[in-house]
Amino acid sequence: MRQLNKEPTISFRNDKNLFYASITYHDYFGNSQRKTFYGASVNIVKNKIAEFQKIQALDVPEEEKFATIPQLLKIKANKDYKMNTIRQSSYKRRLETIKIIEKHKIATVPIIDIDEKILNSFLIFLVNCNYSNSTIRKVYESIKSILKDAVNRGHIPVSPIVKFNIKAPKSNKADKVVVALTVDEQKALVKAIDAYKPHKNTANKTLQILVQLYSGMRIGEVNALRISDVDFTRKKLTVCGTIENGIDGKPFRIDMTKTKSGMRKIPINDKLESVLKRAIEAYVPNNENLLFYDNIRNRPFSNQSMNTLLSKLCKTANIRKISTHTLRHTFATRLVEMNVPFKIIQQILGHNDIRITLNTYASVLDDYENSALNQINNGFSEL
Repeated sequence: MRQLNKEPTISFRNDKNLFYASITYHDYFGNSQRKTFYGASVNIVKNKIAEFQKIQALDVPEEEKFATIPQLLKIKANKDYKMNTIRQSSYKRRLETIKIIEKHKIATVPIIDIDEKILNSFLIFLVNCNYSNSTIRKVYESIKSILKDAVNRGHIPVSPIVKFNIKAPKSNKADKVVVALTVDEQKALVKAIDAYKPHKNTANKTLQILVQLYSGMRIGEVNALRISDVDFTRKKLTVCGTIENGIDGKPFRIDMTKTKSGMRKIPINDKLESVLKRAIEAYVPNNENLLFYDNIRNRPFSNQSMNTLLSKLCKTANIRKISTHTLRHTFATRLVEMNVPFKIIQQILGHNDIRITLNTYASVLDDYENSALNQINNGFSEL
């Protein structure tokens, strides 16, 4: 953060017939700078200084065109975070993207000198480092966006990405496909959960896994549940928060979900009701009023810790290693197999767009339809 003199002395220059004041500050690059402001009145000088300090507080350097891509991305991330337009989790992801860019020599090149050659070199570097398609796309879009900003600010005449039609490369790694648990695998996992005994001074997190398995909620949404969110009378579960990791790496609850559609009420089925009642019976009062709370560490459960436990349970159940997202996928797959309409599945999962639901579970539907077609053919063959 650049430091400024808060109350500079304002004097009058007879030779210019103007009021003036000088301040010392540190620019984005850490260099000490001196700047003088002139005006026909004391208030004009004060306003000029205030405006400059406002810009400085957003970490915008005077000579942006000489800044590098990582520097400009940091400026934008800091500004968006200070203006509360992005959450801590988004801010952290942006910083992680910047760290990837900083691994290549493109990070040392001023924005005005970015050309086709250096861009292609960097994109090839991403491929050679075996980053996933998701990571490559995020990094590419970040650079594309900051180059567009540079054009809008008049630092460069045209983005080299646009000028040379540079596309995002494809990863050498195949995209990960989340495969739901089979019915037998699901039964084996539940059996392992029932038999699980946590170590001494270790919190039991198995109920959260069962809630996710029987509700399709995101694991952050499960960990953010409060008793007041559970309505056994109407058989509805209110999803209105999530757990995220702060900039300091510690988990905390926020009163919003991943998407706008994530704020929802989902039906409580019999399996889910049984697990929720067990959770309420085991509830220990805490400052956050969370249904699931790490009383040993006196903080919410981190979403990452759930995957650690799940890996152990998979090993015990003698099934393939999965993540908590697989549990959500498994729940949705069971709904497809039960012929639940996709519109209902979309609402339960909290997808913004039904196309997300259709694209994600189309293959499941295809397999189920093929099985149904075989039954139809077998039936007709007997006629």
